[in-house]
Amino acid sequence: MKNTDALEKTPTVQVGVNDKPLSKNQSQGNDTTSKKEIEDKPKQDEILIGIATKHCDFFHDSQGEAFAKISVNNHTEIWNINSQGFRDWIARQLWDNYRDGLSKNSLESALITLRGIAIYDCPTEEVYLRVAQVQGKIYIDMCNDDWQVIEVN
Repeated sequence: MKNTDALEKTPTVQVGVNDKPLSKNQSQGNDTTSKKEIEDKPKQDEILIGIATKHCDFFHDSQGEAFAKISVNNHTEIWNINSQGFRDWIARQLWDNYRDGLSKNSLESALITLRGIAIYDCPTEEVYLRVAQVQGKIYIDMCNDDWQVIEVN
């Protein structure tokens, strides 16, 4: 048996895209359909922006820092958009909703956009750390797992 005889008896295997068989054009190297499918898929940064704008309220402080308010387990957390905490939160949201790992470029693109939204489209609010005086009342953060505060009139 010659080597060419063995090749002639080898079955042809076609590979599909997302369990769909390849069209005649695709199997001949003209892969326009799969490129179209890829182009129609939302970009990861767009997904991140959608998640954040759905789950967060944005604002900025008088120093021009951008923040997100996020409701978590019956309390509101405030994160600087550039903080590791916000990055971790948004990466977790992507994983929970799409089972997709987060690319660094997509994250940076989304954070830049969210920062612009917070600064130019959202109100200015003051940010306090541990102690705040608002409308004649003083609030003291108890720094506990229940996120409790003491209100002093």
